[in-house]
Amino acid sequence: MVCLSYFTGILWIIVCEFEFGTHSVFPFYDPEEPMFHIEYDLKSKSNVASMFALTYFAFTTLTTVGLGDYHPKSNSERILCSFIMLFGVMITSKVMDNFSTMVVEIR
Repeated sequence: MVCLSYFTGILWIIVCEFEFGTHSVFPFYDPEEPMFHIEYDLKSKSNVASMFALTYFAFTTLTTVGLGDYHPKSNSERILCSFIMLFGVMITSKVMDNFSTMVVEIR
């Protein structure tokens, strides 16, 4: 789950950089909206500190804990985050299914 969170964090920052760079994929992009990587000042942090923050954000999002200290800021980020949460629910369900199957087989 940690590896998945790490790669989801990398994907998150790539999408944020692409989305708010010179091109916008979403037609409802508003340049006045706050942006995740700017609001949390990820550019000025070291790469290691940024990756810890992104992995933490992705982990809390994938596990649907969502503590709220890091959260999407713009509408396009919220849409992407919704898909990440849905994916996280599927992964968590699969892990719980495997765990319960193991417990039943042990009995």
